[in-house]
Amino acid sequence: MAWIDYQGLTNMYTYMGWSTITDPTSLQYQLREDAGENYDSEGFGIIDGRYVIACTERYGGVGDAIDWTLANGNILHTIIGDIKSSSDPNNNGWGHVSGSSISIIEFVVNTATWYNPPHVNPGNPGCHPEWAGQLQGYVNCGNYWGSITPSGSVGTMPDLMFISGMRYSNGAIRKVSYLATLQEDGYMYFNDDMFWRCSRNGANVQVFYPSKNIWIRTNSLWDIQIGAFIQGSSSGNAGSGAGVSPNANVETAVKWMISKASNEYVTYSQSVRNLKNPDGDSYDCSSFVITGFYVGGFDVAAIYTGDMKSGFMALGFEWIPGWSFPADELVRGDILLNEVNHTQVYIGNNQDVNCGSTPARVIAHANDRWGEGWDGVLRYAG
Repeated sequence: MAWIDYQGLTNMYTYMGWSTITDPTSLQYQLREDAGENYDSEGFGIIDGRYVIACTERYGGVGDAIDWTLANGNILHTIIGDIKSSSDPNNNGWGHVSGSSISIIEFVVNTATWYNPPHVNPGNPGCHPEWAGQLQGYVNCGNYWGSITPSGSVGTMPDLMFISGMRYSNGAIRKVSYLATLQEDGYMYFNDDMFWRCSRNGANVQVFYPSKNIWIRTNSLWDIQIGAFIQGSSSGNAGSGAGVSPNANVETAVKWMISKASNEYVTYSQSVRNLKNPDGDSYDCSSFVITGFYVGGFDVAAIYTGDMKSGFMALGFEWIPGWSFPADELVRGDILLNEVNHTQVYIGNNQDVNCGSTPARVIAHANDRWGEGWDGVLRYAG
């Protein structure tokens, strides 16, 4: 279950009329056409037994099923029928702010029965008072056009999955494959030169646009096939998921980064990143690596990719220049570095740990930084 940052605000519920969705080219309109415009006895929009809602893109896309844990511990089953506008000045990413309150869930309702006279907002006496209070968290359970898995079944899927499909890039169609990590928001995250996510069934593929800090649904990746990734058990330096780093302090750093990326929802940010703060929840690529090695006992005199080389070398790391590094040339704990653009750490078993986007995650090893190249590798030499 992913958490919600209320930022000191109080949860409130709002509502909107389903009839206000009028663009026949939109997914919102298509969902209503495909599922039917159905209401329960109270006038709430309903699709397959779930309340139709609007929310921000943080929680998913149109057609995604979201299970919310209420303050009383009960689960509210919903499906996204509309997306709150990201251009609205009251949108803080989590919801729409009004004074000291925030609307994360906006129920989609029958316009004819809720607006004349105005209906009391949900969560108040007279309209589901049992929903009142702060939402504890949420789980994305899949998509209407794919399949929906109840939130109680989320843990049955392996955290690391193998994904294959077709991608259109640079004027050509090519077959691609990735390692994807299943995160607490219900999406599987993976990347090459772009950052992608999709529902657990391979539907609702989205691409991340860093300049706008939003996920956008895309058709440039399709025919997705998903299978469990079976981690190898080989010994030795390269490709050893079960092995350890040659140095105990380096191993401590690696374990912290893997644990942070696997067990917490770590966001990517250059403006509010943490540096040498192990308890932070937001880093960029360099501050994540520097903090990991700080946990391991290396107080590196560096603050970004441009001074990491000198900072780590001053503490006994050697510099191995190169553009591409296959897994069999690396050892667990090697720092892959492009001094201008990016850094991540090789952790064995043909995998890297990376905080190059939201969320931080374990990914398939990037030999040549997805065709863009590394400048070299930093390896602890003692």
